Amino acid sequence: MGDQGPAAAAGHGEPDPPPPRLRAGQDDDRAVQQATEHLLRLGHRRIAALAGRLGSFRSAQRLNGCRNALAQAGIEEDPLLVVGDLATPERARDAVIRLLHQLAPPTAVLAQNLGISTGVLAERLAGRHAFAFIGLDETDLTKGLGVSAVVRDPQEVGRQAARLALDRITDAATPPRLVTVPSRLVMRGGGEVGP
Repeated sequence: MGDQGPAAAAGHGEPDPPPPRLRAGQDDDRAVQQATEHLLRLGHRRIAALAGRLGSFRSAQRLNGCRNALAQAGIEEDPLLVVGDLATPERARDAVIRLLHQLAPPTAVLAQNLGISTGVLAERLAGRHAFAFIGLDETDLTKGLGVSAVVRDPQEVGRQAARLALDRITDAATPPRLVTVPSRLVMRGGGEVGP
């Protein structure tokens, strides 16, 4: 492969030179947009978005999904409701507590990675505040507790990347291609709470 870069890559990310010609990834932005639209249909207008490392492609992609839904609904984003660089569940829980103590707190929270979801869930289970909650990814616990979630399939992304790599090995002239594995919103009740 030499200076052509890797044969194939799994996941979307910053295209550090040289970018792979073949890539498999997920459409988190579309699924987060659907989750935000769902909350808006329920009447929420103050939706907090809790994100990981703000400089990452993944966080930007997910925040764009939220922002697109708000813009399409004619709702101006409140920068006080966007909290990023949350690296641990504890930091996420602290962030949601601070948000919920604002003069105009959010009525819904979108947690944009599994660690953040864990921190938000811990605060929600404490029962001090009522708010709609949609997480990203899921565990057996979040399924059992009825947490609505944007669900992804990283195993399928890996399978698709392997297929792309095999295509490239078989034929070096394989044209550039992106395979997108859909993420989906699974509603279980946690996000179906009105403001």
